[in-house]
Amino acid sequence: VLPYIDADPSRAKRMILQLAELLRSNLRSEPGQLVTVEEEVTILEQYASIERTRFGDRISIETVVEPGVREFQARLSAADAFMNTTID
Repeated sequence: VLPYIDADPSRAKRMILQLAELLRSNLRSEPGQLVTVEEEVTILEQYASIERTRFGDRISIETVVEPGVREFQARLSAADAFMNTTID
């Protein structure tokens, strides 16, 4: 966010709001909690939104979920994915 504060304030603001939403989602859940695949995808899409704002046209992210899978439950792991992975 820091590089955009002076250069592109609206982009910086958008990234901060996206990050806030992602952190709120993360705080509402417990590690290892059972969530639907839909909820897990929502968290990952929030993270992807931040990366799209950050990288613009230089990044392409696609979410593919097989039909009927979104209702299944799984252990929450999106937090691990975005906390342990960085894109530079």
